[in-house]
Amino acid sequence: MALLINAYRALFDRLSNDEVLAAFVQGVFDYVPEESEFPCVVIREFNSSPFTSKTSNGKRIEFTIEVWNVLTGNQEMIRIIDHIEALLVSELIIEDAFFIAQEMKRIELLKDEETSLNQGKMMFELIIESE
Repeated sequence: MALLINAYRALFDRLSNDEVLAAFVQGVFDYVPEESEFPCVVIREFNSSPFTSKTSNGKRIEFTIEVWNVLTGNQEMIRIIDHIEALLVSELIIEDAFFIAQEMKRIELLKDEETSLNQGKMMFELIIESE
């Protein structure tokens, strides 16, 4: 379990401590605050599965990173998503873990006419093992 929480903290810290991203968004959260100001970033869901072999004991973790904004054109959302993707190119430093791999698996931009919000969904995968 420590691998999972340490990976989450490393991802959250990378996004929430970036000054450029902070200039683009109203915050980085692990839930959508009820009185949210937009745009904002939410690390919402994750999937974890074992990544083991005879010599390693690790995890494959897929995080869903969401960007929420009022329903406007796509340029602002794309700028935010591009910046997050660039932030996640260099490996995360995860406490008590050896880095194996990480990559952005998928990016989607969705429009919800009912709520007048844009949603960017990014699927980010990490593969790490215990030290």
